[in-house]
Amino acid sequence: MMTDFLKKHGWRYIPGMVFLIINAMIASWIPQFLGQAIDGLWAQPVDPPYVYGRVLCLVGAVIAVFVTRYIWRQLIIGNSRHMEMYLRQRLFAKFQHLPASFFDEHPTGDLMAMAINDINAVRMTMGMVVAQILTGASTAVFSLYHMIQNVHTSLALYALIPIPFAVFFVVFLGIRVRQQFAKVQKMYARISGTIQENIMGQRVLKAFHREENAQRTVEEKSAEMRDANIRLNDMSAMINPLIQVCFGVSFLISLTYGSNLVLNATITVGELVSFNEYLTRIMRPVISLGRIINATARGMASYRRLKDIHMQPEIHPMEYENRDMELTGAVSVRNLSYTYPGTTRQVLKDISFELPVGKVIGVVGETGCGKTTLIDLLLKLRTAPDDTVFLDGHPLQNIPAKTVRSIIGYVPQEEFLFNTTVRENIRFYETAEEPALQEASRAADLAKDMAQLAEGMDTEVGERGRHLSGGQKKRVTIARALVRDPKLLIFDDVLSSVDVRTEREILENLRQIMAEKTCLIVSQRISALRYADEILYMENGTIAERGTHEALLAMGGRYAALHEKQAKAAEEAEAALQQ
Repeated sequence: MMTDFLKKHGWRYIPGMVFLIINAMIASWIPQFLGQAIDGLWAQPVDPPYVYGRVLCLVGAVIAVFVTRYIWRQLIIGNSRHMEMYLRQRLFAKFQHLPASFFDEHPTGDLMAMAINDINAVRMTMGMVVAQILTGASTAVFSLYHMIQNVHTSLALYALIPIPFAVFFVVFLGIRVRQQFAKVQKMYARISGTIQENIMGQRVLKAFHREENAQRTVEEKSAEMRDANIRLNDMSAMINPLIQVCFGVSFLISLTYGSNLVLNATITVGELVSFNEYLTRIMRPVISLGRIINATARGMASYRRLKDIHMQPEIHPMEYENRDMELTGAVSVRNLSYTYPGTTRQVLKDISFELPVGKVIGVVGETGCGKTTLIDLLLKLRTAPDDTVFLDGHPLQNIPAKTVRSIIGYVPQEEFLFNTTVRENIRFYETAEEPALQEASRAADLAKDMAQLAEGMDTEVGERGRHLSGGQKKRVTIARALVRDPKLLIFDDVLSSVDVRTEREILENLRQIMAEKTCLIVSQRISALRYADEILYMENGTIAERGTHEALLAMGGRYAALHEKQAKAAEEAEAALQQ
């Protein structure tokens, strides 16, 4: 991950480091020019040309520092921005290649924190931290050189005695701060996930009047995070005062011993001023050492988290090949049993059926009977056992997922719309033309809804389609599946959120389309399956009953009992609509 970036863009760091060192070297001349100017003013008589010359050198050095600083920041800090973009693109691309089971196991809040906070922490490490380390080291080296070479060796050695103690305090407390920061990061991920869930689930919270409970949960987690951040700030707040005390002792030594040297004419007043300026310059990197350690620790921890994601096993690259295969959409399932990884309970047990071209199979059953798992296996969102699922006679494991999905029109149980217009949500596939959009909208019984909206198909649906009703969102997702003219249609309980009358209208419109395509309809409503050539009644992961609608009713079993129950509920709903 990082190696690939450095191979492409790492060269920018080299000239950046060169200009940074040049910048530190030029900056180290400034105290010397200042001291010389003071000595020129202190001399009797005053030598104006000499003083003016030192001032001009001082101004020139300041301008050179500005120019070189601008260049190295563009190269080093700018390159870290390129890295931020590169890492975020790589992370998002990785998400696209991970199996569905990965997202079942990782909360959305954690993944969002990685994409924003963790990548930002790595950027800071490879940008500002690298720059601060090089700046601090260069400044300290050049300052020590001038203190010893141009001022006084003994004064430098005595004044620097307290500095190792300052470094010790910074390193010791930095370790404690790093440990506390790790706890804060975990709390941030948890509270982010909680807030996101509450925002997305506002309708449910309001419907069940659980706003106070949600508020209390967020307050408790916020209080925990506040306390953790206060402890973090307490530890961080100790660093600077301890450094100031250590350097205060250094300045005390410098002023006491240095004054005696000035009185003895060993050094000049200007040299003592420049010495204290060099001491101040050494103090700055020591103060920033704590921030450097913290930022480095954050960056390394964040990088490890990102690296762990990139180490996750991906879907095999073959799955993304677009193999040129003439598939008609005929499905064959033979003795299919499936158990979720990490569990022991079989969610599907010995499932077998044939779905030839142009036929419709309906799957019905209570919640949790394995209907959605069956669809996931057909879509290759989960991996079916070898030689159990076939498409046009080919084992599904031998056909790339991209090829399989290219012939499927899928309407999921949970309608997901993107925050754009109705038109763009239906035109999910870039090749969809306007006539196809209109035909798909008509088949999904969406035209009358569009007529009621001020901007029609160009209406913004809002986040997750919140500006549309549940039935409208469902019809948009149906149109999105139909617009690509798929050979195999898969409906996952798509009519559960619409009323009986709307269901009847949609099914009548779809009837002609389903007659020309292979179709699998999963539903909890028996009324949605009345046109199916065969119906599978599933219970506890097995096919408990199978046959046509009439044959299953004649059996008088579980299917017939469910039909009677739903028919009575439909009659009551119809009567309520007529009143």
